[in-house]
Amino acid sequence: MVTNYPQRLTATTTMEGAQAAGSAPIPPKVVPNAPSAGDVERHENSAEAAEKKAFEATRKLVDAPADADRIRDMLVFLPGERWIRDAEHALKRFGPKGYELLPLYARLTTARQRKILEPTKAPRIVLATNIAETSLTVPRIRYVIDSGLARVSRYGTRHRVQSLGVEPIAQANAIQRAGRCGRLAPGICVRLYSEEDFAERPAFTEPEILRTGLAGVLLRLEALRLGPIDEFPFIDLPPKKAVADAYQLLHLLGAVDEERRLTKDGELMARLPVDPRVARLLVVANKNDALREGLVIAAALSVVDPREYGVDPDAAGRGVTFHVACFYVWDVARQTYGQRDRLSPLPAPASRAN
Repeated sequence: MVTNYPQRLTATTTMEGAQAAGSAPIPPKVVPNAPSAGDVERHENSAEAAEKKAFEATRKLVDAPADADRIRDMLVFLPGERWIRDAEHALKRFGPKGYELLPLYARLTTARQRKILEPTKAPRIVLATNIAETSLTVPRIRYVIDSGLARVSRYGTRHRVQSLGVEPIAQANAIQRAGRCGRLAPGICVRLYSEEDFAERPAFTEPEILRTGLAGVLLRLEALRLGPIDEFPFIDLPPKKAVADAYQLLHLLGAVDEERRLTKDGELMARLPVDPRVARLLVVANKNDALREGLVIAAALSVVDPREYGVDPDAAGRGVTFHVACFYVWDVARQTYGQRDRLSPLPAPASRAN
């Protein structure tokens, strides 16, 4: 059963019988009900509003009457780690008692993921990102609360920065989230957005190659000598503007010349498994006999911003927090300036005949 908020919509689907017969699952049958005056409300479509509505929906499902032997586990989809931590903190203070709160995101340790995959007798509330859509199946879920939002990686050609923004999910993702409930018994999915909002969303998520920076991809293609980019058989052809912007960036970094041919520095940069800009930093540092300092800076650039994700409790328990990582970087810098020994220079790329 699928419930769309603020309008109540119910849907029933029979999946086990179709799977046993070897056919495709029967699509949900949506039956709109007449909403009451208190059901039709307008809320801003933001991550903060979705977090508040997810908290309210969780309490309503807990307060709903249920049989003693019925599964009561919930799976709440939120945009990211910060929203998961805020929701977990609010549920600990004001939420229902007797439920086990379990966060679920990509950076979670293997031990905590195993705890989610091995449920105990106590009912659970799992606060998850979109990793629970397809990457990981959470067992024993009866209720799903879908915020309708997810963090999507997108490249901005104006500032040439890859960023993770909160965006509405596509219809296929919403259907996938609804399928997480009702695997063992009839389930309920509560969508924190209206049916009209669902109908206006795209059917599928935009392919990643259409919304990511292509500098690293083109640098690798040039190093492998796979021919012109226009002749490469992409499944989804990237926009010409994105290709031109990527080549312009590679030219500024000294990886290609004006005719888009790979330079010696570009061949060395293509061998480094990092972003082309960080690779350029290492190449220049190697030329100036400062590879150790360059490696420290490159490592610092890869540290996750704590303002974006917060402090990981697992890492904090091991003593590996952001501040400790900064201390390690500072300690390496002190040793570097105290001892002027250098690392071995980067090996020159082997010459290859065209």
